[in-house]
Amino acid sequence: MRAGALILLVLSASGSPGEETLVHVSGISQAPQRALLSPRPEAAPVEVEIRDGHLGRPLALIGGAEASLTLLDDAGLPTLSPLRFLVPAEGGRHVLIVSPGLPSGARLNLVPADFTSQPVGSSRFLNLSDNVVRCWLGTQFVEVAPGRSALHPLEGRGRRKVNHRVEYLDRQGKWTLDSSTTLILAADQRFIFTLGPGRAEDGPLLRHNVTDHAPEANALPETKVSPAALKPPQRPPAK
Repeated sequence: MRAGALILLVLSASGSPGEETLVHVSGISQAPQRALLSPRPEAAPVEVEIRDGHLGRPLALIGGAEASLTLLDDAGLPTLSPLRFLVPAEGGRHVLIVSPGLPSGARLNLVPADFTSQPVGSSRFLNLSDNVVRCWLGTQFVEVAPGRSALHPLEGRGRRKVNHRVEYLDRQGKWTLDSSTTLILAADQRFIFTLGPGRAEDGPLLRHNVTDHAPEANALPETKVSPAALKPPQRPPAK
């Protein structure tokens, strides 16, 4: 990906700064597999893996800090300027989703990932398009504004086969069918479905997903990423 439009969606920080926050880094649409993560502007970056299409174990970051993610190509060279985001200060667990930007570049979205915000077996929809959309699973839908995510009301941890239909609100204020397909939701997993980017009027919205295949195991932090503590100055020898 080349440097281009950068769109950041960050969650507001309402808790006390410094609280540990767990962040998964996942990608869609063949995002780069490697990146440098800086937990604070002055901190040295560490290399992390971007899990494309599925959820890995989270990294422990300092809540309330401005962090950055630098995408790397296969040779380990930066493909873009650092993409900055605010680590939620309230703690908890979140997914940082790396997706294509418009007209080129990259986009970051943070969505909640704790089991209260998204129980095992549930589906969340992230709207990357410019339209308000309705996301159906079976006979129920959830309405999602551009740049936002919402949890679908369908419940259950078992394997299910459901019709997934997407409608969008067009410029005339009319709900219009975008696409329809059949999904098989595996048992005891969690799903984040993305729609977009772009306008639905220009063609069917791209659809991708990030799947949490092992919710309990993936809830354990992989490593702590925090600035190195400064060593106190040594006392000069007594004369």
